[in-house]
Amino acid sequence: NDFSGASVIANALLRNPNLPVRNPDGTYSIDPLGRNGTENPVMLANEITFTSNQKRLIANVYAEYEIFKGLTLKSVFGIDNLAERVQRFVPNFVLFTQGAAQAQAVSLETQTWLNDNTLNFNKTFGANHRVSGLVGLGLQRSRSDFLQASGQVAGSNIIRTIAVALPDVPGNFISEWRLLSYFGRASYSFKDKYIVEASFRADGSSRFGANKRFGWFPAVSAAWRVIEEPFLQNLNFLSDLKLRAGIGVTGNQEGLENFGSLTLYGTGNNYDGLPGISQNNVPNPDLGWESTTTTNVGIDFAFLNSRINVALDAYEKNTQSLLFTRQLPWTSGFSSISNVNVGSLQNRGIEIALNTRNLTGEFKWTTDFNISFNRNKITSLPVNGSAGSDLIFKLPDAYSVEGPYSIYRVGQPVGAFFGFRFDGVYANDSDVPENQRDVPANNGAQNFRGGYPIFFDADNNGVFERQFDRVVIGNALPLHTGGITNTFSYKGVELSVFMNQHGRRLQPKPGRAEPLAESRRPNPNAQSHVSGQLVPRNCLYRRFQSLH
Repeated sequence: NDFSGASVIANALLRNPNLPVRNPDGTYSIDPLGRNGTENPVMLANEITFTSNQKRLIANVYAEYEIFKGLTLKSVFGIDNLAERVQRFVPNFVLFTQGAAQAQAVSLETQTWLNDNTLNFNKTFGANHRVSGLVGLGLQRSRSDFLQASGQVAGSNIIRTIAVALPDVPGNFISEWRLLSYFGRASYSFKDKYIVEASFRADGSSRFGANKRFGWFPAVSAAWRVIEEPFLQNLNFLSDLKLRAGIGVTGNQEGLENFGSLTLYGTGNNYDGLPGISQNNVPNPDLGWESTTTTNVGIDFAFLNSRINVALDAYEKNTQSLLFTRQLPWTSGFSSISNVNVGSLQNRGIEIALNTRNLTGEFKWTTDFNISFNRNKITSLPVNGSAGSDLIFKLPDAYSVEGPYSIYRVGQPVGAFFGFRFDGVYANDSDVPENQRDVPANNGAQNFRGGYPIFFDADNNGVFERQFDRVVIGNALPLHTGGITNTFSYKGVELSVFMNQHGRRLQPKPGRAEPLAESRRPNPNAQSHVSGQLVPRNCLYRRFQSLH
């Protein structure tokens, strides 16, 4: 259900709603005008078959030995084995098959195992002091085997397996990654009132370059149970009061190709009728961990014998060395390098959680409520030649509509929408400026009439240019997220009612459009930074009259 030709949702949105689902003879109706290349969404839902069969084994086993009281050695081994078989069939009366049914079969087997070995220490000294800690070694390995076959089915729609007349090139790969980890943790508690904890991890991943394979991730936190202090003992309505603070670093390797730091070669790049191989990517021996430093402060308190419990947290997360794709000049032989550490971003927010025990008798009723507010912005990006530090991406066109653009810009949230700001509509032909009527078709401009839209001229240069007049028009990040759950129970019977919600603003306030700065403009005679496509400088329209 992505926005592609086979998407049920997209076709339901775009198809002429006056057309019936079926013709009088029972066949599926099609749009006789072929508008937007839309399919019958009911036909897509009923006739395209997709089956997925999974066999999965998840198992864990551990052994534990107490060396002496307070010191324990523990070893854990876990395995996750997934075997999946997928089959898909598209009959020949679906328009985008062009009369040739399509069949596809995919086999995927993934096996992941994990082994953690820890030495745990836990000791109480006297009545007030408790010390605990552990050191450990972790090993992890994951291997995937993939095989795909597909083609156009001969004959009819009866045979829905890969009985193909025109087979496609099969796909096959074997890939794996490994992780080696050293970790430790130590904590100290005095009367369960003052608590301090520190931890450290060193992780080495096969996905990263030889120069930066290991990442180092320390953390420290502290808590103070204020309720245990003598000066609060007479506050009977207060059941608990605890202050918390911490700072730590975490690492991320998700979303990476397993061999992105290495030089990869591909077959099928033949020359002069002879088989050949060629380099497929740009290696990056300096590819390293993406790291996030999180600072958190919080307070927990409870009232009325813990019938009302509240937790408040404020945090700031600064992510460095983002794992990203960076565009390259075509003179390098490649359009981009897919695995590189670039830029940084920040998340700041507040989280509130409330738990209440409304009824505590034989009939019980509890309520859990939470809400969070997060603000995200990019804090740095590398300079990308004449385009400045902006990174602009375009999704594919679909249904005769130009694909949307998104922009990564310093000071803006991740993936902000980048488009034309709508400023109104020309009510009549007479509202259109004379220099925008009857424009010769060979100058890259457009004739305007009443009913045409008016777009904001971002750079205020008197002409509307598709390349330079896009502005930030919003983002999809919610202003807040939250939920509430009410749980009712009586004599072993329980009922839960929950609701989740979020708030979102997609459009900016008027007057806050942010165009490309002069330094961010690409060279008009060179390859555009927009999605690797050439956008000629003379591809412009005359300026639409502004309503402001």
